[in-house]
Parts: sequence; structure tokens; C-alpha cells
Amino acid sequence: MTNESQRASQNMATLSRLMFRGYAGDFATPAANLEDIYPDLDYLSQLDENEFADFLHLADIHHVTVRTLQVLQNAAIARSNSAVSNRCESVLAAERSRIAHAVECLAPVCMALEEAGARTSVIKSLDHWPDLGSDLDLYTTDDPKTVTRVMAEKFQADQEARSWGDRLANKWNFKVPGLQN
Repeated sequence: MTNESQRASQNMATLSRLMFRGYAGDFATPAANLEDIYPDLDYLSQLDENEFADFLHLADIHHVTVRTLQVLQNAAIARSNSAVSNRCESVLAAERSRIAHAVECLAPVCMALEEAGARTSVIKSLDHWPDLGSDLDLYTTDDPKTVTRVMAEKFQADQEARSWGDRLANKWNFKVPGLQN
């Protein structure tokens, strides 16, 4: 096993422990006793910026960045590890800002589609909350040409390539400038 694959394996195990041991069974209420994750705190505190970024990427693709960092920060505060606590706070602030911006962008998109006659519903599930994930889901029964036109004209959005699953689900994806994935 290479060092890179060992690190990836260790990151996944660490992420899993933070989520399963760091919460009181519901993934919303932090565990009262975080001693079980102190070894994970120690591991993560030794990572350099690039290695920590790899860990964050793993948390991001599993839609648990905020929840992971909240637990990690709580453990860091309990152990007086200001370096990890500050690292967590920096990332949490950026992620909360990204989420707030994404949610704020929903209303103008919905209003523009409605003005064009495309009745729209936001169908974003909250199964990842307080994490948002990388997309915002809207539903409309209107003509796809109307949606595509509005997205391009009002938001300079580019239509992304559709996967086989997207085609089967009659789904389109747009990259909206100013909204990061």
C-alpha cells in the first residue's frame, strides 16, 4: 500500500469515527463525551495544509464538512488545541458563507422562472443539513427550452453535460456564475 493510499484509508476511517462517535446517534446532537475521538484529533493536528485539504475534500464529497468540523472543533476546544480549532473555524466560516450565498440565490432563480411561466418548486432535501452539498434542486413541469432560456439569459448559466441518469430522470444541470460547487 502506498503512502497516499494509506493516508486515504486513514482519512476515511477518521471521518467515519468523527461522524459515528462524535454525535449522539442522530448526527445532529454532538456527543457529550468526545474522548473517543481524541486520537483522531491528534492525527488531524499533524496534517500539513495539503493533507488537511485532502481530508476536507473527503468530508465534502460525503456532504459532512460542517458536521465533521463542528465535532472536530469541539474536541479541539476541549483539549485546548487552538491550531486545529482555528483551522476548523476558518473552514466553517467559509462553508457557512457559501451555503448562505447559495440559499440567497434560490429566490431570484425561482422568481425569474415563475415570471417566464415556469412554475417552480425547490426540492432540496435537508438530509445533509447543516451541510448543503454542491447543488440546489428545483422542479418544474414547464418546457425545458423555457428553463434553459431563462437560465442563460437571466443568470448567464451554462448547461452542463447530461449523464445517462440525468436523461432518464429528465433532468438538466446548470453552472451558474458566482455559485461554486
